[in-house]
Amino acid sequence: MAPRSLEDLVLWQAAREIAAEVYRQTGTRRFDDDPHLRNELRTTARTIMASIAAGYGADEATCLARGFDRAAQAVANLSSLLHLTIDLRLLDQPKAARLLTRSLELSHLIRGWQRAIREHEAARARTIN
Repeated sequence: MAPRSLEDLVLWQAAREIAAEVYRQTGTRRFDDDPHLRNELRTTARTIMASIAAGYGADEATCLARGFDRAAQAVANLSSLLHLTIDLRLLDQPKAARLLTRSLELSHLIRGWQRAIREHEAARARTIN
């Protein structure tokens, strides 16, 4: 069943949960010495949500695909930054690992949507030709 609204979209729900968790985890004193990293993590998490929303709100499949492409790139960026937080001991291993796992799951969801969009567009192109 197709989602009736953005809020029904499992992909966006997962991104929202990750963003909220990133905000909670970066709101500690450990990040006081590196506010730029804290802000980058938060911005990246917001970008994931916003890119999914922009794609969902688009009228064309190509715009939807672009939004999901941006979201996938932001998930990869977030994962990279999370590894840095472990290296710098800003997040402890279990908390960072949980966020990394959720990011990987979201990445898989995004790839599934991207694949479905490509297949839909290819089938549409075949029927037009």
